[in-house]
Formats: sequence, C-alpha cells, structure tokens
Amino acid sequence: MRSKKINELTENEVYKRYLSDGVNNLSTKELLELIDILYALGKNSEVIDVAEYTLSLIDMGIDNDFIDEELNEWLDNSFEKEEYDDAIPYDDIFPGEELDYIEEQYNNKEKTQEDNEEGEEEEEDNASDNIETLREYLLKLIIESALKEGDYDRVYNAKNLLLDTSDIRDADLFNDISLMAMSVGDYIFAINYLKEIINDPIHKVAAINNLAVCHEALGELDKGIKVLQDYLDEDPYDNISWINLGNLFARNDNFDEALKSFDIAFAIDDTNMACLKNIAKVYKVKGNLDKSLKYLDDAEKLDPNDYEVLIIKAECYLIMNKPKKAIALFNKVIKEFPDRPEIYHSLSVAYILDNQVEKAYRAAVKSWELAPDNHYFKSFVAKILGEDKGMRTQADKLYRELLRDSDDPQIHMIVAQYYLNANNPNKALQIALKVDEKHTDVRHVHIFMSRCYAILGNLDEAQKEFDKEPDEQAKQEFYNTLNNAKSN
Repeated sequence: MRSKKINELTENEVYKRYLSDGVNNLSTKELLELIDILYALGKNSEVIDVAEYTLSLIDMGIDNDFIDEELNEWLDNSFEKEEYDDAIPYDDIFPGEELDYIEEQYNNKEKTQEDNEEGEEEEEDNASDNIETLREYLLKLIIESALKEGDYDRVYNAKNLLLDTSDIRDADLFNDISLMAMSVGDYIFAINYLKEIINDPIHKVAAINNLAVCHEALGELDKGIKVLQDYLDEDPYDNISWINLGNLFARNDNFDEALKSFDIAFAIDDTNMACLKNIAKVYKVKGNLDKSLKYLDDAEKLDPNDYEVLIIKAECYLIMNKPKKAIALFNKVIKEFPDRPEIYHSLSVAYILDNQVEKAYRAAVKSWELAPDNHYFKSFVAKILGEDKGMRTQADKLYRELLRDSDDPQIHMIVAQYYLNANNPNKALQIALKVDEKHTDVRHVHIFMSRCYAILGNLDEAQKEFDKEPDEQAKQEFYNTLNNAKSN
C-alpha cells in the first residue's frame, strides 16, 4: 500500500477536528484524507478503526457524497486508471487529416442524444467502479495495518470480505497479502500465502523467488536454496532465479556454488548488470581482486553511471593498497550522493592509507555527522584522534562515551584495542573481560585477553585464555608472539 502526500491544510483542519471531535462529523472525503494522515503517522490501529467506519458507511448504502463531483475527482486522482498505448490524440496519428474527422462528426450528429444518454450511464458506472476500487483499497489498507499490529483476526476478516464482495482473484489477493507481510517483516505469514500461489500461472515465478527471500530473511538458507533449485530443474533458463540462487549460496559462504549459478545466469544473459556485479563481489570475497575488477570493468562499460560498480571497484583498490584510485572513485560517488555516510567513512579509510590524515579526519567527521547514532563511525573519528598524541584527551572522551552509550560488544572491543595500543593493557583487559562475561560468541576475545595477560607478565593466564580460543588459525598466528613473550 501507499501513503499519499499529506496536505498541510488538511492535516491542520481534518486531523485536529478528528482529535477533538472524533469521526462522526467528518464527510467521507475527509475520512479518506484522515486515513492517509493516520497511515503516514504510523497509527495503525487508528487506521483500521477509521477505515472500518468508512467501510460501514459504504455498506449501509450511505453513498450520497460518494457520487458528487468533488469526491469522484479525489478518487480519480488517488487511484491510477489503466492507460492504453493506443490512446493517442487523433491528430498525432494522422496529422493534416482534420477535415475527415470533422465530416465524421457531422455524419454522427444524429447519434448525439443517444451518446449523451450513454455518457450519463458511463459516469454512473465510473462512480460505481470508484466505490468498488475504494472498498478494495480500504480493505487492503486494513490488512496491511493489521499485519503491522499482529492482529491476524482482522487480516483474515478483511481478506474474506474482499473475496466475498469483489471480483478479485484469490491468487491476486494472496500475492498482495504476501507482499504486504514481507514489507512489514512478517515472513512466516508471507510464506503461508506464497505457498498458495506457487502454481498460479501469473504469480508462480515471483512467488517462488519471494519464497526464497522469506526463507533467507528467516535464516533458512538451505530451504531457500532448495526452493529455487527445484524450480530451476523445471525451468533452467530463468536467469533471475539463477542470480537469486547464487546470492543464497554466497550468503551461505558457498562461493564456488554461487559462482556456478552466476555463470549460468551470465550465459543466459551476458548483459545483466546484477549478474556481473554479483560475480565481482564473490571474486572480491574470495580474494581474486583482478578477476573482480575485470567483471566490474565489463559492468562499467554497460553502464558508466552505475555507482554501485564504482563503490565495489574502490573497495577492491583499498584491499590492493591503491588508495589514490579508491579516493578518486569515492569522491566521484560523493558528488552524486553527498548524503551517504558510509561513502565518507570509506573515503576516510582511503585517506588514512594514503597518509592524508587531515582529510581522513574531515571525512570521518562528515560520516558521523550524517549518521550521529552510528557508533562505528564515531569510533573511527576517535581512532584518528587517538593516533595524534595531542588529541588523546578528545579521543578518550569519545571512547568513554562509546562504552557508555553502546551495547555492541564489537564497539567495546574497538575501545579495548585503543587502550591496548595506548599502553594501558589493564584497562583493555577489564573491558574484554566484561565483553566475554556478557557475550560468549565474540570472535578472538580470548586471543585478545591472552595478549593483554602476556603484556602484563601473567603468562599462565595468557596460556589459559589462549587454550580457550576456538579459532585454530587465530591461535596459530598468535602462537609465536606468546612464545616470544615467555622466552623473554
């Protein structure tokens, strides 16, 4: 569903009257405007109440103000009418033949009265169609708002009423309901309706792919993969489904299978930008940056203004330690999207690698200004300040605020790392111990504590924490450091 633009005058008058007097003294047109206002304000339960009240007026046949010109004009503007490609003005098709058109009008003059009568009937039909369209709109709005509230009884009631009183097909309504449920994050509810339409000839392909999306959102990657694989066994030439399958494999860290899926999709359509970008992303994750850049170059040739391609290329250059190339690309993106904080953050990282600390600081501050609640952006500002001895006081202040304001264990470990780098291993260890006490799944926290204990000279505790670390590769990397500390 959609929220229409709220007119300031409407909000001032209709909403205030609603707050003071309720709905009884509002005309139907004002009720519809009120529903839009409540929808935009996120007042879902009130949307349902007012929509149901408006529907009751329609169902009781109180439709005198539904047929007037003012309301029908509102309805015409609110609900898009079907447009036909052949609905072109006469003189646009046959320029210079206006005389034939006038003669035809003259020959049909006798039918004018009959046409007028038919026109009146058509206006009545249009008014009736508008009411039916409005009823469908209100019932779907009730369904969406009830889904947001978790009021499934109202969802079912509105669904059944729609099926009983309109010509809408079951499959079309079920598709709409599933999309509404997905939009509000109710993926389990969406799955129930998607399963009802996976054999419908109109919605089948979309339903199968949406079903996979729902399973992905629920963390059921294997189920999503199976749904798509079963469908692709039936129709192996659907490249969009191959791309979605590849994305699910990539989410499941099965990059080889992801590449196979993307390669098939690419063979079906070698101009598909999504396919090129996804192949590039997988090669980037696998560390094959040259191959990633090759596909990104191909994508850029197809669309030089695809800024996601430029961002991925810039990220590759960062990994390859080519910050100047990354800086040029990030700045190009910022010119087009000056309000994207994550791009300023990435630009700041590139400036750090290029030893342009002042520019890095300005970019980091800009990212934090655009997203003041993002603790990672704030921690990066603190990191840059902390590396300047003259700015340590400001850095300490920001890190204390991060410990106070953030519950994210990764943020706390960033602060702990700062104190360790600042030769305060005791403070770093205390922070890490609290993280480990509250969060048992933080990666490499035991290696970090082992390092702190080793620096503090407590090698027995360092060994204990080292033995607790489940990541064998991380243990191997730290092994030599710990042995060197013991020998000294």
